[in-house]
Amino acid sequence: MNHFKITRNTAIRDESHNAAAAYATAALRRDLDARLGFADRDAPAGTLSLRIEPEGCAFDAHKVEVRPDGVTITGSDELGLIHGIYAFSEKWLGADPCQWITGIVPELVESVELPCGSYASQPYTFRHRGWFFNDEDLLVGFQMESPSQGFSRKVWQALLECALRMHCTCVIPGTNIVSDEPQIQLASDMGLFIAQHHAEPLGSCPMLWPRGVPFSWSTSKEFMIDWWRRAIERQAGKKVLWTLGFRGLADRPFWVDDPNLAPDAPLETKAAIINEALATQHQLIRDLRGEESPELFGYLWGESYELFNAGLLRFPADTTIIHTDGGNGCMADNVEKMVAASDHPTGVYQHISMFTGALSVRVTSYSPKTYAREMQRVVDAGMNNIFILNVGNLREKIFNLRQVMGYANDYASMASICGTDGDAYFGWYAGHVLKAGDARAAQVYRDLTELPFRLDDENPDSAFGDNIYTNIVRYSLQRLYNREDQPPAIFGLATRAGLQTLGEAMDWFIGKLGAVAPKWELAVTRARDNTRHLAGAPLRFYEQEGLAQIEKVTALNAMALHFCHSIRLYLAGAGYDACLEAFQAVRHCDAALEIERRIDTGKFAGWHRNDLPTLYFTTQSPSGINSSCIRPIRI
Repeated sequence: MNHFKITRNTAIRDESHNAAAAYATAALRRDLDARLGFADRDAPAGTLSLRIEPEGCAFDAHKVEVRPDGVTITGSDELGLIHGIYAFSEKWLGADPCQWITGIVPELVESVELPCGSYASQPYTFRHRGWFFNDEDLLVGFQMESPSQGFSRKVWQALLECALRMHCTCVIPGTNIVSDEPQIQLASDMGLFIAQHHAEPLGSCPMLWPRGVPFSWSTSKEFMIDWWRRAIERQAGKKVLWTLGFRGLADRPFWVDDPNLAPDAPLETKAAIINEALATQHQLIRDLRGEESPELFGYLWGESYELFNAGLLRFPADTTIIHTDGGNGCMADNVEKMVAASDHPTGVYQHISMFTGALSVRVTSYSPKTYAREMQRVVDAGMNNIFILNVGNLREKIFNLRQVMGYANDYASMASICGTDGDAYFGWYAGHVLKAGDARAAQVYRDLTELPFRLDDENPDSAFGDNIYTNIVRYSLQRLYNREDQPPAIFGLATRAGLQTLGEAMDWFIGKLGAVAPKWELAVTRARDNTRHLAGAPLRFYEQEGLAQIEKVTALNAMALHFCHSIRLYLAGAGYDACLEAFQAVRHCDAALEIERRIDTGKFAGWHRNDLPTLYFTTQSPSGINSSCIRPIRI
């Protein structure tokens, strides 16, 4: 017999006795049940054996051996076995790696036949691959188990399992958290390395800095060193990827918060302070952890990019320099030159979600074509030591996530799927994830990523995301309330678009929003029609992802368009007509909120309830238009 047949009665034998792998072993049992049905425990039929056998210095590798009497999955280490289990589930059991979010389960069958042989994993494109959950405010309070803990272990376990199914080696499980919080411990227990935010060196949390202590290297150095020491000590027993760096209290340059350093001090002076902090942090790790060769990382975010580019920063020699995108998936124009000029190993920090006031947070608007181009750039430049992906809420970002993580895990394979320009990814996602055989499913996602209006119509990378619509209203009304005849302060828009007055800005927005409005209406029609080509769980997921997002953006675009008309008419003295436009804006705002309520159901009921970065927006239409238009708007 040259094959092994997996059935619902195939037993799992965990010979690794590894606590972290036990989480994956339990997931494997669930995957077997989902594909083959519940087992009859009294009638075992073959065995799936799980082992860890270190081979040389191999990191995160696995092999699968299929014999007529069973299957053995062997990991070179803890992560190798975990990733081997999940790779097996996806390939042979049809498990969707994002199943907790998508709800997609494989078709039930009686057996799965595996040909005998040995299958070894290939080296990953990036040594470390990780997610940054950069909207943990949403998760705090969502399905909360206790007020003291403030988060749901069940939810976090599902999200961390998703990361492991997508072959992550590390996570940054939130921002502004203390380094021994429960989700960090859970991530470590499940086998993940703990990575750290660029503004939180060594896992410290500057946002919790005590008010009575100046945030100053010159006057509070000893307190700061002790602050870092305690952060390191709280991470005892965990596998940590250490971030070195020195920023201010709120993810900004440190000199903004240092009362003893002038903001216009020479760059050399600023860099000297950062360099001293870097050396101190490095020594603390060695002293407290006893690690001669800890894994060190330094992000070139914000001012660090300028200082490093000027040759002023001095990271320890073995530090991996992480080059960052601009929040829109695009790396710096000169990143290849910077990498070639440095002796440091390098890595990448990229976004599929970015809360800036103009980019995408809760709607997919990043183009696969952008990621195809940018990932080729970083792979060609050899920036392969670490890949950190800012996933934001995650739930709304599966479309971008599957492409980008495909590149991070196996660039060559994903590039062959997506094509040189990334366009073929639309069809792959529609067919592979949504199980749709009709090209119209792919068109829905083209519309999502190609219709958002752009600063420059010739530059696809200048597309705005769902943040922009409510902020057009918010910042335009601020100008109106304050009687400031200036463009709204959105993401440097005035300078980049060459706008001078509020009226000019309204005309510009009206032109941009108005030109795309009929296209969004057509996109909604296509998206709704596409539901007849889907069924079951893929249909339910599509209704909450592609369809809902297109409907929501269409409503938001219309809301912003009518508000801009309203303000323009108000400026021209046409108060009655301005009032009518404002009513239309509020109507579209209500429509967008209703779409959100519609998708916050089932296990996701209340999903956006504590999403503080998006609930912050509460404004009122100007009383000069009509008092009846004054009402809260929060999208």
